[in-house]
Amino acid sequence: MHDPQLHADVPFSMHPSCVAPETSPVLAVEGTLGPRVLDAAGDALNEAYRLYSAIEDTEAALRGAAPKQYITNGKQSRLIDLPHGKEHQYQDLLDKAYERCTKTIGQKIDSINGCIEILDNQINEAAKDPQGSHIPNVIVQGEIRAYVSKLDDVKKLDFIRSSIVKGDKRSVWAVINAPGYLSGISESEVKDYTDMARQAWAPDATAQMKEAIRMRANIDLAYRYLKERYKKSKGTETTADMVASKALEDMRGMLTGGA
Repeated sequence: MHDPQLHADVPFSMHPSCVAPETSPVLAVEGTLGPRVLDAAGDALNEAYRLYSAIEDTEAALRGAAPKQYITNGKQSRLIDLPHGKEHQYQDLLDKAYERCTKTIGQKIDSINGCIEILDNQINEAAKDPQGSHIPNVIVQGEIRAYVSKLDDVKKLDFIRSSIVKGDKRSVWAVINAPGYLSGISESEVKDYTDMARQAWAPDATAQMKEAIRMRANIDLAYRYLKERYKKSKGTETTADMVASKALEDMRGMLTGGA
């Protein structure tokens, strides 16, 4: 599917070109999950951008070149004067298009989430203690944590860094795969050490995972823009809507004595 033409009234960050392969060389690597993430992100933004553009173009055509503004109940409303019997046609079409679009976006986000999960598992596998979790090794891991807990803060960091450089996954895994207090460190330090190990032992997967998360954030933002525009369109009133609303309000006032 070709990218839609740029539209002056649609946020540029929603355009599929923002997630094109050339914008993310980390993901544009054949034989990895990257291209799947790029395809999903591009498809999602394509759907969102096209619908947003269609809403703008359709409403501009319906209102004509000089849209009028009306004040109803203290709020500004846009009036679309449709032929008799077709007052709700636009809203019905909009609802169906929005439902289809959001369903597609949801599917694409699910696809990206699946890729993120796979990448996360790959990274964890790369950082795991190759000795496994059998009892003798668990005992050794406990002794490593006890040793680390007795070091001062600077030496703790030096120990982790040197273990990573040496490829000593057993020592690093013993620290990052347990509550921080067992090694005399905070949970934020556990996260920092974990990130260091993941970056060192699975750099490509780590980079792709970060980019996939960024792509998902781009889609989330585009969806929020589209949702706001859809809600704005749902507030559009036709001539018949306004006349009917006024008549009902008048009747309600008569029945309630103006209360």
